[in-house]
Amino acid sequence: MQNAHSRMGNLHFLKRSKDTTTSIRVHMDRFIGEPVNVGQPKAHLVSVFGGDSEIGAIWAGVAEGAAFNVEGPGPTRFTVALGKRRTLASGEL
Repeated sequence: MQNAHSRMGNLHFLKRSKDTTTSIRVHMDRFIGEPVNVGQPKAHLVSVFGGDSEIGAIWAGVAEGAAFNVEGPGPTRFTVALGKRRTLASGEL
C-alpha cells in the first residue's frame, strides 16, 4: 500500500490546567462522527495509534469527556467529543 500515511488524519488533545499545559498529537486511522445542529459535533469512533504515554493521555481525556481537535487528510478541521455514553476499549497488537 503506497502513500498510506497521506490518508491518515491527526487527533490533537490540548488540556490546560493552572500550572501546566498538555498537548498530545497522535495519528488517526479511523473516525466516525456526525454533525449536530446546536453545539459540538459528536464522535462515535476514533481509532488512533501512538506511544504508551500518548495513548494514556488520550484515554484519560476520553474518560473525563474532553474535546479533541480532529483533522483529516483534507482541509477539514473540527472539534469533537465522544459524549456522555462513551465506552472505552483497548487492544494490543
